[in-house]
Amino acid sequence: MTSTRRRALFPLALASLLAALAACRGEDASLAFDGAVAQAAGVGDFVLTSTSFADGQAIPLRHSAYGDDVSPALAWQPVAGAASYALVMEDPDADRPAPYVHWVAWNIPAGVAALPAGLAAEPVLAAPDGMQQGLNDRGSTGYFGPKPPAGSGVHHYHVQLFALDTTLDIAADADRNALVNAMRGHVLGRARLVGTYAAPEAPAP
Repeated sequence: MTSTRRRALFPLALASLLAALAACRGEDASLAFDGAVAQAAGVGDFVLTSTSFADGQAIPLRHSAYGDDVSPALAWQPVAGAASYALVMEDPDADRPAPYVHWVAWNIPAGVAALPAGLAAEPVLAAPDGMQQGLNDRGSTGYFGPKPPAGSGVHHYHVQLFALDTTLDIAADADRNALVNAMRGHVLGRARLVGTYAAPEAPAP
């Protein structure tokens, strides 16, 4: 094979390798909202909002790990037939193949349509009663606010909420992938709110 032909085939081989790696990673390679778990026929979108920040706008410092690291307030439209809600917050702009997971929660009661700011970082909450929080990619329980590295530019944080037709029986220390797998076949609707954040600039010397 000539060197010219080898050079021509290299991009194709690289693309095939990347596609194969993505397929092996499955849901882990994409945002939960865009993965196959939420693409089932009949799945509908609903609206998720926050008084902490508007969709597409900057997340305030107090909700970042550079600030007070408190979870934002959230509110949504109730979904008919929902037995519970699950939540995943991810940063696809992190320098890694899969999005960085900042928050995982499930068994948010069906009668709840809002979460206050500053939820406790505990596995099981009393308010909302029965809501469970799993492990983020820092290895801690509950919410971990934006903390992009200095100089990495603006990151986009996808807060994704899923209406489910059941409650979930998964381990208290479940992570994002365990939650996504448990949601398969149970998603009635999905909502997404995106906030942005960039690392504070270092003070001039």
